[in-house]
Amino acid sequence: GEGVRVDAALFEGCRPSVHYDPLVGKLICFAPGDGDVAFQACRERTLAALEGYDIQGVNTNKSLHRNILMHPEFVNNEVLLSFMARHGAALSAAAAASPPAPPSKAAAAGSATRRE
Repeated sequence: GEGVRVDAALFEGCRPSVHYDPLVGKLICFAPGDGDVAFQACRERTLAALEGYDIQGVNTNKSLHRNILMHPEFVNNEVLLSFMARHGAALSAAAAASPPAPPSKAAAAGSATRRE
C-alpha cells in the first residue's frame, strides 16, 4: 500500500541455501507530515504492514518488531539508543513465546509474499 515498500530476496518456490543471508527482506514504511502525528501514522502503518507480510519457510523476527512498535516508550516516541539494552531480552522472550503462524503447503519451499 501507500507508504509501504518491501525489498525481498526470496519469492514463492525459492529454496534458500543453507548459507542464505538472514536478512531476506526489509519492510520500509513512511508517513508524510511532521512530528507526532506523522510518527504515529508511520508506526500504525508499519504494524499493519507487518500483519500483512506473510513469510513462510524461514524464521522471522516479526513478533519482535511488533513488540517494539507496541512498547509504551516507542508509542510515546521516547526511544533512546539504550532501548534494546534495557528491553531487548523481555521483548525477545515475549516474541519467542508468541505462537508461530500455521504452516502452509508453500512453507517447505520458503516464501515471502505480501498480502494485499
